[in-house]
Amino acid sequence: MNLNNVCFSGRLVKSPEFKELTNDKKTKVINFSLAQNIKVKGGEDAVFINCVAYDKIAENVTRVDKGSEVIIEGRLNQNKWIDATTNENKQYLDIIVHKVHYFPLKNTSSQEIQLAEEKGDADGQ
Repeated sequence: MNLNNVCFSGRLVKSPEFKELTNDKKTKVINFSLAQNIKVKGGEDAVFINCVAYDKIAENVTRVDKGSEVIIEGRLNQNKWIDATTNENKQYLDIIVHKVHYFPLKNTSSQEIQLAEEKGDADGQ
């Protein structure tokens, strides 16, 4: 059995980057990062998580700005490649977002956005 579920809360580090892919479906994608302050021995530190959302979810994430607090649900995704200049294996992790829980936004209820997302395609496929 394989289980790959992630739930993470944090604030948007900067306004999300929205783009439309040039594939047949014209998939909409948004990349954003969340920051979460955590307590560590002797003070606080921050954890930064990169996230990717597709289509309806991507469109809805554009409604929030830097500093907005959200909770995301999704799956962990590993990206691997070989660096062209150093020939080293590289990798990083991000979260493919399946659902976003928003805290109340101006002129929009959390429920309105969440209902719109339930009709979207989480993996952009």
